[in-house]
Amino acid sequence: MLEYIIFAISLAVLIYSAKLITDSASHFARVLGASEFFIGATVVAFGTSLPELSSSIEAMHSGLSEIVVGNVIGSNVANIALILGIASIFFIIKTERNILKKDLPFLILSAIVILIVLLDFKVIFIEGIALLALYLGFLANSFMTHKEHGKHLKARLRYSMIAYFILGILGVIYGARYLIISSVDIMSNLGISEAIMGFVLIAIGTSLPELATSVVAAKQGKVDMIFGNIIGSNVFNSLIVLGASAFIGNVSAAGPFITVAVPAMVLLTFLLAFIVHDKKITKTEGATLLLIYIIIIAVIL
Repeated sequence: MLEYIIFAISLAVLIYSAKLITDSASHFARVLGASEFFIGATVVAFGTSLPELSSSIEAMHSGLSEIVVGNVIGSNVANIALILGIASIFFIIKTERNILKKDLPFLILSAIVILIVLLDFKVIFIEGIALLALYLGFLANSFMTHKEHGKHLKARLRYSMIAYFILGILGVIYGARYLIISSVDIMSNLGISEAIMGFVLIAIGTSLPELATSVVAAKQGKVDMIFGNIIGSNVFNSLIVLGASAFIGNVSAAGPFITVAVPAMVLLTFLLAFIVHDKKITKTEGATLLLIYIIIIAVIL
């Protein structure tokens, strides 16, 4: 009974923390004169992806590298199919940005890179270095592409927003941690593999910050922050989480899991590019994404 109470409290903490992050990041965007997309792709994406990173590092120290692979791939799939699917069903997801031309190429590149490095079913130290270097390239590209000084009305910095952002990050980290702990306790008797646990249970748990942040941002009409958060989070997962984990040891998973999960992630990434070519995601497309996610989970299980 206790694990269910912890689960509910942790979920509430995640949702409220996501609101703090969204509000404060939007304020920072106005202060810096930067676009909401850039803030979403960097600051917010980093904050909401910290649960994936911390849980993966902990898994590596515990000798559970399959959880890392499952968590990264599962989180990326959930971000596209589950989170964008849910957000677009309930809210209008439409942007004036040319997402397909400016923002998705690096997401597609990161997905293809993961497919390549996992061809031998593992990520080694030298590949981890390459992944981290590629992420630095993503940051530089995002900064140059989305540097929009002078296009936004700058606001004076409210120091309370810094406190809110830090509080939000802490809430995301600890909320996700206890959500995962309680979830593992609930499902520990099901006898599923490490990779599947990472893909389904831990991935959904650590993707809840992205879900909560995206829903709140959608409700407030901050669509660019949604796309920035999803794209930034997936790139962070693929390059930083896998790359940093490979510094601790070889990150590996069973062949049958990788041959199903990784291609599913890559195909979903290309599907997202096709869907947003008109700069919007309709309710029908959102429902389709959600259905695809359910099908993928059913196949994986």
